[in-house]
Amino acid sequence: MKISCPKLIVDDELVRYEVDVTSEHLNAMKLFYELDKEHMAIVSDYADAALIGLLMPAMHYGEDIYLEGKVSENTYWNASFKLQKLLQTFMPSLNQINIYAKEIIACDESIKKGSECATGFSGGVDSFCTLADYFYNPKCPKSSKITMLTFNNVGSHWSGEEGYNLFLRRYNRLLSVTKKIGLPFVKINSNLDEFYKNESELRFIKTFVMRNVSVALLLQKGVKKFLHSSSHFYEHLAVNSNIIHISQLESFILQILSSCDTIEILNVGSEYKRGEKIKIVSNIENSYKFLDVCTTDGVNQKNCSACKKCLRTLTVLDLLGKLKLYKESFDLRVYQKHKSKFLGKVLSKNDEFTQEIYELAMKKKFTFPVASYLYSVYYRLRYLIKGR
Repeated sequence: MKISCPKLIVDDELVRYEVDVTSEHLNAMKLFYELDKEHMAIVSDYADAALIGLLMPAMHYGEDIYLEGKVSENTYWNASFKLQKLLQTFMPSLNQINIYAKEIIACDESIKKGSECATGFSGGVDSFCTLADYFYNPKCPKSSKITMLTFNNVGSHWSGEEGYNLFLRRYNRLLSVTKKIGLPFVKINSNLDEFYKNESELRFIKTFVMRNVSVALLLQKGVKKFLHSSSHFYEHLAVNSNIIHISQLESFILQILSSCDTIEILNVGSEYKRGEKIKIVSNIENSYKFLDVCTTDGVNQKNCSACKKCLRTLTVLDLLGKLKLYKESFDLRVYQKHKSKFLGKVLSKNDEFTQEIYELAMKKKFTFPVASYLYSVYYRLRYLIKGR
């Protein structure tokens, strides 16, 4: 896989980071990332973003990478060895490859570090919890206080024109809350998903950490620290081939890629369980109208209130006595219709989230409906059969 020297192309509205990619297994095409022109000062012209964004596809196809642009020494070194070994423990089908670079930039104290502290913002529990600790908390050190929010299009919104339109709708939906928060909200569009989409092994849930880290490296010219919101508690982080989500590996990936010369990329939030995060977020007034946890593209800017992510969030809020605060972002009538059935899943305690909710219910001395016990029998039997 040959990756050309990155170009920064500027027009009246956008700045575009672009490389030509030549591959034996992929059609020759350009990889790009686009931002509004006003953010041009934070965009790096290093090949780091392209290298990390394309590392897993290259390993999947067993293609060595040839970089024509300059790459930071730490990113090059760690991507060549430690990072590949780590990714292979999670996905043994990946191949060890060689990385060749024409210009490796060594750590240089004269390199001016950026001044921004950024984090991705989706309006979900994890990102609001990161704001609670690193923006709203008066005890947060100045060096770690968030100054910028990002919203990335690297595959979670699907591909093509339909995916791009969904990306824009979700971004525009969050604009009003980011204005209330008082932080710049940087929209970053990319076609990175085009290099992943034809392979089931490379689907988003297995690769999204690497995709999002490539965006952090894209911004390393102006961003000194990037906070990646974790979705897992410490005890659920692991390094082995049995884990399902690459997010369980994210602390280790970010530790390897946190370069000492330009940018520090940190995994934050793993010190909290899901219920603890929801409790923290329920104290943020801006979350009441704008909390977005849904797995579907909500109607009328509301969460569907019936998918598993909505139900587990609402159930915790209910147990905490905070449910009514979220009447504008959820349809509480829909929740009430599904409540007993979901509580049956809680009683079955078949995953880390239902186990945690059950423990909270016991602590609150909550009385489960009779119907929920009947549902729990069904769920236990279903999980038992599925496990055989």
